[in-house]
Amino acid sequence: MPVDIGERLVNLRVKSSAGSFAAILLDWFARTLESHMDKNRVSGVAKQVAGSVKEAAGKLVGDSKMQSDGKSEKLVGKVQNAIGGAKDAVREAIDGEKR
Repeated sequence: MPVDIGERLVNLRVKSSAGSFAAILLDWFARTLESHMDKNRVSGVAKQVAGSVKEAAGKLVGDSKMQSDGKSEKLVGKVQNAIGGAKDAVREAIDGEKR
C-alpha cells in the first residue's frame, strides 16, 4: 500500500533534528498543499523548511555539522521543488490542450 505524502512528511520530521516548529510546518504542508501541487514540490518545500530550521539551530548551538547538514537539506529541497514545478508545468500544459 503506498505511503501518502502526509505520512512521508511526518517521517521526515521524525528523522530531522530540527524541532517542533518544523514539525508544525511539515504537518501544515501535508494537509494544505498535497492536493494542489506535485508531491515533489510539497516534499521539496518541506525539506527546505526543515533544512533552514536545522541550519539555524546549528548556528545557534555552534554545531557546524548540523549547520552544513541543514544547508545540504535545503539544496536537496530546492532541486526536488524544481522537479515538481516542471511536472506541474507539463501537467498544466496537457490539461490546457484537453480543453
